[in-house]
Amino acid sequence: MNAKDGLTILATWVGVVAAIVGGYAAYLQYEKSVAQQVDQRSLTAIEFVTQFQSEHFMPLREKIYSYIFCSSQEACASSNPSNSQVFAFIEFFDSVKHCADRNICDAQLVKDVFGPYATWHWP
Repeated sequence: MNAKDGLTILATWVGVVAAIVGGYAAYLQYEKSVAQQVDQRSLTAIEFVTQFQSEHFMPLREKIYSYIFCSSQEACASSNPSNSQVFAFIEFFDSVKHCADRNICDAQLVKDVFGPYATWHWP
């Protein structure tokens, strides 16, 4: 075996090692990307939770809940929300559902947090 053959074999092995290292690096990058995507989906869901619990959303929630769970005709009449308030409330949950359906939000987190507001006990 001469020097040229030895260099050819060495170059082949260097190429094989480089391909393995490159493939492993690409796999690690992919794994990191998936982990960040999961984190971003959770953060997006948490943004909805934060909005739902925010100070500007609380009056709307109180108005809707007092209407839904009113105990008498008089109480229902005095807490009747406007059409735009009902629309805003429903639209919020439509947005949350769309986010979960499109896998933009963490669907399990959305279900855990907002599930109690969408169960059978609502009239």
